[in-house]
Amino acid sequence: MKQNILLTILFCLSSLVIQAQEQLEDLSYASESIIEKNIGLPIVRPIYGGTKIQPEFEGDWPYEIKGAFEYACKIWEEAIPTTFPIKIKVILDNKSTQYANKSVYSKVQIKTTEFSTFRPDAYYTNLAPWSQIKAKVWLCKSGIYDTGDVTPLTINIFNEPEIIIRYYNYNNKLSNECSFSLTENIDNNHYDFITMALRDIGKSLGLMCRFKANKNSESLNIPQKTIPFEENILKTIGSDPQMAYTKATSGKVNVGDYMNPWALYAPSNWDSERSLNYFIPKTSQKITELMSYDFGKGTVVRDITCYDTRNIFKELLNWKGDIAVGITSGGTSATEKETSTSCLFPFQGVLTPKKQNAKAYATKSILTTEELEEYMNQFIPTSIQDFIGLQVSLLKNDGTWDNVLRIPGEDVDIDEINVKDFELHNDISSYARSCDGYIRCRVMRIIYNFSKMKDDYYEYYYLLDYLPQIVQLSRSAIVPSIEPDEYLRDVKIGLKNLEGVTKIVVSQLDEGNEMPYQYEVEDFQKGYFVATVDKDYSTTFTITAYNKNGSTESYPYVLPPVAPSPIDVEFQYKNNAIKISASKRNAKNTNLISNISISSLTDKYNSIKTISSNNDKEINISSLQKGKYAITVYDINNKKHTFKFTK
Repeated sequence: MKQNILLTILFCLSSLVIQAQEQLEDLSYASESIIEKNIGLPIVRPIYGGTKIQPEFEGDWPYEIKGAFEYACKIWEEAIPTTFPIKIKVILDNKSTQYANKSVYSKVQIKTTEFSTFRPDAYYTNLAPWSQIKAKVWLCKSGIYDTGDVTPLTINIFNEPEIIIRYYNYNNKLSNECSFSLTENIDNNHYDFITMALRDIGKSLGLMCRFKANKNSESLNIPQKTIPFEENILKTIGSDPQMAYTKATSGKVNVGDYMNPWALYAPSNWDSERSLNYFIPKTSQKITELMSYDFGKGTVVRDITCYDTRNIFKELLNWKGDIAVGITSGGTSATEKETSTSCLFPFQGVLTPKKQNAKAYATKSILTTEELEEYMNQFIPTSIQDFIGLQVSLLKNDGTWDNVLRIPGEDVDIDEINVKDFELHNDISSYARSCDGYIRCRVMRIIYNFSKMKDDYYEYYYLLDYLPQIVQLSRSAIVPSIEPDEYLRDVKIGLKNLEGVTKIVVSQLDEGNEMPYQYEVEDFQKGYFVATVDKDYSTTFTITAYNKNGSTESYPYVLPPVAPSPIDVEFQYKNNAIKISASKRNAKNTNLISNISISSLTDKYNSIKTISSNNDKEINISSLQKGKYAITVYDINNKKHTFKFTK
């Protein structure tokens, strides 16, 4: 009842809060130099939450770049405390010339809400990022944390992306300067885009400082409205502009836990791009290695998940309060237990989904105020009444959980869970995968009847070993050639959904051929492969992806001719005649066909050739024996057009 009253108050205040929304932005730093560092992703690593990051791509994204950004999202998902889905609009900007002099550049924007008439202690500052607000609301809705204050909740927070990241790619600079490989073997001539994306996501979650320095007056310009990270910095340097400048140029500024603080980069000569915006790296603090003031070509950091990273959300970003869900080893309160990627349910064969009839609010693009309450409830762990035991759920791509198994009993052990008993309610492609390609799971041990999270359960994050994902593919670019072949072109085919895949085999069917040919791509984890195609013909690709459990086959991808003719040729087969018509786009039709040939597909040496200079030609095929044939037409541009028929 208390929460319903609270939401009613919030909706009445929504118009006031909307006017107080503000968007903050900061530019990401990258050095032009080589800075060698390689901190790879360990096979066994902790998992601290069940959040889903949902990127929304805007622009012409090659699949190898899109797949690399999604991979970075999956790494962060293991480190972020549980909250509602985090929505990120990611823009690939191919037109802006603003930062064309930089090798790589990106801009991060975060949406915030200003407290214009009140300042709840739960939010700590007078400016709250939407990601922080959603984290607090999730805890309140879960019933395990009560801020005691009015939460600035509006429908916009769930309808709009709270984060915007823009990558500048004028003249394909980003594409050329970066490696998009899922492996960590990045040469020193390229930036690791996954590390770059991880840094941008970290900044977008609130690790951003907007303080500016006036070197002449040796003072800092501090915004009147601050987010939690900035407020933590002010705790150390103070709000006096001159004193703050002195401390901000003292070498380092410690923030957070006084027993184990994080050190911010604070050089004696103020650096407008990096001062107070990045950390001094420390091996025991993984987030400082990622968000280091030094990042350049050859820098690879993938390992970020640890208790220290999780603690940043509480200490520096104020996502959680003193009694929020914690990582503990005992007690009776509701808790997310730290687990790791070693907590793995084995593959037990293909799972067949059952039909689901529930409303899919999570997939709606625009919510109404009336739907908000039910929308939020989808993301809160729940169970049926009068149930004590284990409940297993699978995380979906929309951020909700599908309850697939319940085992009653106070003393039931997790080892008693049998994957074969899972009852899925969605297609297997609907479920979220980890950066290893596993399906993400949650096991709840319910020790007392409840309808929502209270003080009566533990939850553990597990993984389900399964078949590989269906690989998606699309053309990325035509590979330039110094001496182009008259007919052939090399085309880069981008790939995504490669997590957990150990082998891929390409089936390539060129137009005009009866059978495809197959080949294995050894270095597919770089995110693409290069195929040689006839520039005048379409080509159909199918990918078979393998892991130790088996294989999955992609949907066919049809690559249209890379150099199509401006002349259209149409074929009409009726009775014993095939009429061929040619027309040129935006031009008068005059003698567009130069050559026509008919070939037997069963006897390749049986060919009848006819020369024609007319645009409309009717071929009499009454004399041909029964069988399969192909008509090949060359237009005046020497482009080939083919039509197959059976007589």
